Amino acid sequence: MNKLFLLIIIPFTVLFAQTIRPSHWLSDYIRFAQARGYLWSLSPLTQPYESAEILALVQQELEKGGIASPIVAERTRYMIDRLLRQPRHDGEGCIGVDVEQKFQVSDSDRYFHSINRLGAVYRFRPWLYGASVTLMDNRLDEDANYMGIRQSGVSAYHESAYILLRHEGWSFIAGRDFLRLGPGIDATLFLSDHSRPLDHLHLAYQAKYWRYTFIFAQLDHFIVDDGSKSTQMNRYLALHRLEIRPYPRLRLSVGEAVLYGSTAGVHWAYLNPFIFFHGEQMNGPQAGNILGSLQAAWMPWLNLTLYVDLLIDDIQLEKSVPGDFEPNEYGLIAGWRWADPCGLNGLDIFAEYSRVTQRTYNSMFGDWEKCLHRRLPIGHFLGNDFDRILVGWQYWPVPSRRLRMYYENRRKGEDRIDKPFTDPWMDTPDYRNYTEPFPTGIVEHSHIFNFDLEWHPLWWLRGWLGLEYTAADNFDHQIGTKKDYWQMQIGLSIEGIVKGMVRP
Repeated sequence: MNKLFLLIIIPFTVLFAQTIRPSHWLSDYIRFAQARGYLWSLSPLTQPYESAEILALVQQELEKGGIASPIVAERTRYMIDRLLRQPRHDGEGCIGVDVEQKFQVSDSDRYFHSINRLGAVYRFRPWLYGASVTLMDNRLDEDANYMGIRQSGVSAYHESAYILLRHEGWSFIAGRDFLRLGPGIDATLFLSDHSRPLDHLHLAYQAKYWRYTFIFAQLDHFIVDDGSKSTQMNRYLALHRLEIRPYPRLRLSVGEAVLYGSTAGVHWAYLNPFIFFHGEQMNGPQAGNILGSLQAAWMPWLNLTLYVDLLIDDIQLEKSVPGDFEPNEYGLIAGWRWADPCGLNGLDIFAEYSRVTQRTYNSMFGDWEKCLHRRLPIGHFLGNDFDRILVGWQYWPVPSRRLRMYYENRRKGEDRIDKPFTDPWMDTPDYRNYTEPFPTGIVEHSHIFNFDLEWHPLWWLRGWLGLEYTAADNFDHQIGTKKDYWQMQIGLSIEGIVKGMVRP
């Protein structure tokens, strides 16, 4: 007969699943260490990380004496204290809660925001895990992009639910989980964690100097209404990506994705991890919105990190017919981060430039090919038709106290991913000389100043204070309209876990 042995509730930062969501505080600790040359075995281009992988690498670097920086060593021990509380034996599982309470105040509104997670993870075998996390949000149904039933109260959904298999370099995930591909500070271009986590199959092989990944996901469906009948168009995303590590602190990746709709099920050609999607589309009959990606993160000398993220949607190489003069559609993120400048331990200075041109992530062949999932971009959270400059600094001398300030200069045009795809060059007599401004239309120009103070005294307790001031010209794309506003957020997060073992 099986008996269930439960342990007492202990203070613990919940690692519900064997993968760590990109917004988890552990990701900040990893980025802090990578900025100082450590933990580059964890790719700065690919998330989520697996908790077992993090634990093994951190312990390995500590055992071989590879962490000479005291402030990094302090954080790695902080990380180990948490990671050791994951299920580490066959038949062991845990149930955890993450309670996050925020009070938001602005010059026009104030409200209480409660985000709570209830999760479970179970280890069946050393190579097999199962995990599930339910998110409850008291303001979810007030979001204009929310697609569920509005209940004037708390709404909830499964944020992640999957099985994970791992064996001799191979890993396979089936279910729902976060995906983030790119090196940006708070955004990526190819695939981000901004939208709801995707339901997908994820197959990867990790070798010493390279990693190959194939992902196949189903997005929310689209209803096509021709006036006489409505048809459900199922939407799918297939992605493959090769990442290499030619030097210890250099990561390069090349990837390709196709987003397509179908009323007859999946296209089997796009289930092939080794087919060149663009070539398959050009030879037909499969259609789809093809995206290409080039990414790099490099530390040319210690404590200085350079990175770039290039998204290619549509680049015109030929110049023969009017359609060839469509403006190029692409996205770019480029930035740098300097850690411990001039011997100031715990200080980071960073700068980043981003731009995504008009019509990027959009499609002229059907709304079902737009790069949206549940009405939110699957790439950059600002969508398209914008550029931004982000500069700032962070001072984090000890794990329990962090101060961050940054300034953002943002220009946002009038185009949106969910707007109809336009092709004015086709109706321009002098199409060979067609140009258009960037960003387009009436540009909203914002100056954003942000101040964050974080307090993290214990592994299960975290608090923060955030202040933000925005000065916008042409607010909401109205000529001459100016708006200045501020907002403040105070938050507290408390986490806990119940662990148990099922034994014969």
